[in-house]
Amino acid sequence: MDDTSRWVQLTYSAFDREQGPGGWQVKDLTGNPSDDEYKLAQTSVVTGFDFHGETATYPSAEEIASWPRRFSFIQTPSGGLFVHAVKAGRDSTGRPGNTYSHVVLDRNTTRSSKSDYLPIDLWRSAAFDVPYGVQEILETEVAASPISLPGPFAGAATALSIMTMPGYREPLLAALDALETIQHRKGMLVLVTDRQDWAALIISAISRLTSPGATRSLSFSLYERAEALSRLRTAGIAVVAIPRADLEDIDPASATFVLVDGEIPETNTDEHIVAHGAPIPRTEFSRMVEAIIGDPDNPDLELLTSVVTGLSESSLEVNQAT
Repeated sequence: MDDTSRWVQLTYSAFDREQGPGGWQVKDLTGNPSDDEYKLAQTSVVTGFDFHGETATYPSAEEIASWPRRFSFIQTPSGGLFVHAVKAGRDSTGRPGNTYSHVVLDRNTTRSSKSDYLPIDLWRSAAFDVPYGVQEILETEVAASPISLPGPFAGAATALSIMTMPGYREPLLAALDALETIQHRKGMLVLVTDRQDWAALIISAISRLTSPGATRSLSFSLYERAEALSRLRTAGIAVVAIPRADLEDIDPASATFVLVDGEIPETNTDEHIVAHGAPIPRTEFSRMVEAIIGDPDNPDLELLTSVVTGLSESSLEVNQAT
């Protein structure tokens, strides 16, 4: 499948082209989607971004760049579905609260295909713009091929570095065990952080320590609110990042396991003890990874990848979307 037919892309926001009625509408549509693909893309757009912090009336470019962005991935029967959404200031009528959504359907990331990238590699990709204001929205164009613009954390080197870094290694091992534990049910791992890059790095390392089929089945969403956890768990999202402001609002019935940025799990023979929520059972999977990481003669991610890829394709196939 070539890039021309591989991607369906839809962008959506509230704006006025000065050639007809304004308001919420599709701006860009590529890939000649079928009716079902178009419906999937359009129903996935985000029209309200519930940001937990304060925003300036006239923010600087640096402030806009620092705001959280929604970035989610889920495997669907049609392919891999990405949803990227950001706050976009005021619409054409001057009303605040506009958002800009960019939905991408990759028809080539079915479970049986060999993907040429990992979904988390598109985190902070230049393929997903962050326009602010109607003029920037109108000037934004979609890339022909999103994977031609990988994000800054794409590739194995970053994941390898955090595996050997104190403060990252411990929550990573706990996260691996959490996903191993919930693989056969609609469970959820909640990452609590105000650093989206921290959550993205954990997901990146997890993705590189699992088999290709498992990685393509790993659904995640960076930046959600606690009140949405129950709905997201029902939808089959396995890993969700929420801001620290929502920590006390987590419903234990929705979050199977919780890891908080900056809190290092205390690991004993049988469990990772965490400050919030249930302890995470240790598994042979993380013990194997830890043993390889701890061997100074073998700090090679390629070795880790080759070992874990030999595991069953079902090893970490969590929450396949139905």
